[in-house]
Amino acid sequence: MSQSTPTGNDYPRPRKPQKRISRKIKAARRANKIPIKQQRKGESAFVLPHLNLPC
Repeated sequence: MSQSTPTGNDYPRPRKPQKRISRKIKAARRANKIPIKQQRKGESAFVLPHLNLPC
């Protein structure tokens, strides 16, 4: 059971950055939805991975 203690400490640590990542993903999705709907072409697929890489 002593192992569960370190795991609990590790959980809250990655949990905080996860929330920040999800926020960035949400913002990227919103920004991606606008260009995707406007372009809606093969280029839009290139923009998706491009924004995801730097994000």
